[in-house]
Amino acid sequence: MSISLERYRHGVREVHAELMMHPDGRTLTEISYATKIARSSLQVILEDNPLFYVDRWVMGRNTAAARIWALNISSNFEDCPRPDSL
Repeated sequence: MSISLERYRHGVREVHAELMMHPDGRTLTEISYATKIARSSLQVILEDNPLFYVDRWVMGRNTAAARIWALNISSNFEDCPRPDSL
């Protein structure tokens, strides 16, 4: 999926502000609910931007693994790989 550059930039600002308020990270669903940005657009923003990274994985409500996204302030963090046990 692609989104317009204007929506992408707006989304980056919104997600950045949301994660600044929650330094422990947020799931895609939590970010979507707080920012009112569609999950499909958020996936593009989070996966394509080096400002954000996967801090850890948790079990979701439906037993599916959920990524916890956080700010990559130092640019030294890499995405946490999905554990085999999830």
